[in-house]
Amino acid sequence: MVPRTPAQRSSHLAPEKNRVAAVLDAESRPLAAALEPLMRLDGISKRYGKTLALNDVSLSMAPGRCLAIVGENGAGKSTLVKVIGGMTHPSEGRVLIGGRPVNFRSPRDAQRSGIAVIPQELAYVPQMTVAENLLVGRWPHLLGVTSHRRIRELAARELDQLGLKQLGIEFDLDKRMDEVTLAERQLVEISKALSCDARLVILDEPTASLNDVESHKLLERLEAFKSAGVGVVYISHRLAECFRLADEIAVLRNGQVVAVVSPEATRPGEIVSLMLGTEYEEPPVPTSERASTEGAVLGVRDWRSDAVPRLRGVSFEVQAGEILGIFGLFGSGAEAIARGLAGHGSRIRGELHIDGKVRPPFRRPEQARRASIAYVPAERKIDGLALGRSIADNMNMLILHSLSRFGVIRERRQREEARRRAASFDVRLADVMQPVGDLSGGNQQKVLLASRLAFGPKVVVLHEPTRGVDVGARAQIHRILRETAAAGTAMVLVTSDLAEAVALSDRLLIVREGHVAAELSGPQIAETVALRVASAAVAS
Repeated sequence: MVPRTPAQRSSHLAPEKNRVAAVLDAESRPLAAALEPLMRLDGISKRYGKTLALNDVSLSMAPGRCLAIVGENGAGKSTLVKVIGGMTHPSEGRVLIGGRPVNFRSPRDAQRSGIAVIPQELAYVPQMTVAENLLVGRWPHLLGVTSHRRIRELAARELDQLGLKQLGIEFDLDKRMDEVTLAERQLVEISKALSCDARLVILDEPTASLNDVESHKLLERLEAFKSAGVGVVYISHRLAECFRLADEIAVLRNGQVVAVVSPEATRPGEIVSLMLGTEYEEPPVPTSERASTEGAVLGVRDWRSDAVPRLRGVSFEVQAGEILGIFGLFGSGAEAIARGLAGHGSRIRGELHIDGKVRPPFRRPEQARRASIAYVPAERKIDGLALGRSIADNMNMLILHSLSRFGVIRERRQREEARRRAASFDVRLADVMQPVGDLSGGNQQKVLLASRLAFGPKVVVLHEPTRGVDVGARAQIHRILRETAAAGTAMVLVTSDLAEAVALSDRLLIVREGHVAAELSGPQIAETVALRVASAAVAS
């Protein structure tokens, strides 16, 4: 989909030939006009009480070009997105559109100015269908009556015009949003923003829950948008994506722009050093040395499910002290395996072998916990943490019995235990009694991991354990996972981040179309091999 002319904006169902004309029109604009900034930030600062989240930020976004913005969690990236998207007002400075100062009072004002924002935290209505969410705020109606059939038709048309089928993905438009997978929710939100005729698209961690093939196809669509004259602001921790898509990379640190560089004139290591403010050292390559494996502590036998995504005879086992990686493309069934191990797969059939005992798959999360299986979910803010509660409450939620006497929680013991674990996991905090929602994403993830490891599980199931965290936090989390495995804990790593799967896994299972298509070990564990196996069924 490309920008529409004003006449086309009067109809959501503009013919495709008009879209082609829009592309040709965009390509025929004079070079000087094409280089005129769509938006300029002039000395933007933002204060929250005594905290200076943004400090004198000045940047320009041009049509047909991509500005990537990188930085550690807490550097100010999300605050900058909120300022650009009209979700918050700057304390100082100006936002200019086409050279004119604007004062967005709401996200709707930004949308009217041709700005589409795809936030890191997904904003959807769980009880509504995929089609209804795609067109939220734009439902067609006649004489005040909404036609759900018409909503579905319009949603299908817009998805087709976006070229989403090139991602190898077709949505079930009639499903509720709380019934689809995390990756599907992310793609729905991206599609919703891109279908609003934006002149400037701001994407905050858009590929955080997409795998490599899906991310590659999304970048292709964004490159097509650039060719049509749309400006792109791309915020991501995945530096390879920034280097591929961006014309310039702005580095934020502690709320300030410390550098704006050309990808052709710099290297990823230099970007990381700018982000951290120090020389960055790559984490050591994991060795194959582990604590003595005492046999399989968990085995999956012939798991099947008719629910989408389907499982077709999945079998594997994990040893004590081993990191078993599971990687698969969108709809492969990898996410269903993770949720099934955690007791969220009520429709899965087959056997589960735990310490030599055979039982059916878990039906409830508490059954998994009683079997000494911990689950680190992909969406920490929805499924993992109580954001309004303290860090101490979140860290100790699974071990309250050991911190209580006669059913009464000993507050001093709880705070001491939380401080000890916070120090062990290097959580950056002011006090363990502050709300966990006040922490950056990387520190929230470390709190989540600490809480799940607190009761000493035999098996830990990790679903996207570094989703949306910065480079430094990612390295720390990887270190924690290696140390936990070395101490004898079995780890099941389900991730769409192929680099992460390759870096951490002792064995790597490739899931495709609901079954284990390959098991890689030793030198076979390479990104090229894994991606070739995973994408074999969708290469065409």
